[in-house]
Amino acid sequence: MDLLSVDQVAEMLGMHPRTVRRLLREGKLTGSKVGGEWRITAESLKRHVVPDGVKQAADDLLEAGPAGSLLRTGDAMAACAVVDLQVASPEAVAPLTTRVVDLINRAPSSGGPLKFTYYYDQEAGKARFTFWGHPGFVGTVLLAMAEKEA
Repeated sequence: MDLLSVDQVAEMLGMHPRTVRRLLREGKLTGSKVGGEWRITAESLKRHVVPDGVKQAADDLLEAGPAGSLLRTGDAMAACAVVDLQVASPEAVAPLTTRVVDLINRAPSSGGPLKFTYYYDQEAGKARFTFWGHPGFVGTVLLAMAEKEA
């Protein structure tokens, strides 16, 4: 049985060691203390990462959405996508923003809820769209945006 240190797990998951310790304290990751230091088994790490760990990470992402918003699709799966567009001004991206809003408003309810935010960074000349919702619906919106850009 391989025992991993907090630093090893943090590196593997792309997290800060403090985050790994917090997960251990909260019981979201199981481990034991050996010589005063946390040790995590590979099996425990696998249980954390898939599938429950992936679901929890997605839930955390949804809960941490813009302005603390919370989106629950009620589905077993949710997706998040970020789209950055280089544009000269907010006015240049306005037609695309209108198209996205229209698409969301016209979508059948079977697509599930979709939430999006839009932000224009004047200094970078970049428009950022962030979408949360059912993967099929997020994909439909992304395809519509790509068609508009083509």
